[in-house]
Amino acid sequence: MTRHHPFEILLLAATTVGLLNCSYPISSQLRRQATPGLTIPMVVKNPATYRGATVIWGGRILDVSREKEYSQLIVLESPLDFMGMPNAIEYSRGRFIARRSELLDPALYRLGRRVTLAGEITGTETRPLDNGNYTYPVVRIQQIHLWDPEIYVYSPPYSYNPDGFGRFGFPPEYYYWPFYGYGDGFYGRLLPYSSIESQGRRNIPPKGLEKMER
Repeated sequence: MTRHHPFEILLLAATTVGLLNCSYPISSQLRRQATPGLTIPMVVKNPATYRGATVIWGGRILDVSREKEYSQLIVLESPLDFMGMPNAIEYSRGRFIARRSELLDPALYRLGRRVTLAGEITGTETRPLDNGNYTYPVVRIQQIHLWDPEIYVYSPPYSYNPDGFGRFGFPPEYYYWPFYGYGDGFYGRLLPYSSIESQGRRNIPPKGLEKMER
């Protein structure tokens, strides 16, 4: 068994933290200012308490508009992963409004695109939604990151080793969604092939986003 010097372990840990800091889409200064664990329901319940607080939220764009004094996004929030990327919309805790004085080009910030942003809570707004009213937290954007469009990949099972694992090292009855490639690497959610309606389909959006992606 190989034994590693403590210095090597510390160096590896420092390198890992450094890479994560470099890849995170929000600046370290804003991350230090942000209120940890502050969620949409908490702001809606006590808007005065959290007015002026800095949050780092993300999700999928539901609407983009340009008013006289600002651009505005309505975002379906979802929790962020360790790299600051929005997770699946199934875990959404609500919707919020994000505003910025600079132009947010609707050709880029379009329906279904994922964003991660840091900003200041300025209050709440209640608007009609379906057959009732909905209260949105309002965030003044200080920094925003628009994620690349997702690539949905379906690849038939391919196994060639005695353990029954496929070419990417996971069981052949599973696949990764979404598939993100960086050089020879990739990551995604490990999902069963049984979740796909028919063999051989490509560009399959997750459930609930079929209309968004069109």
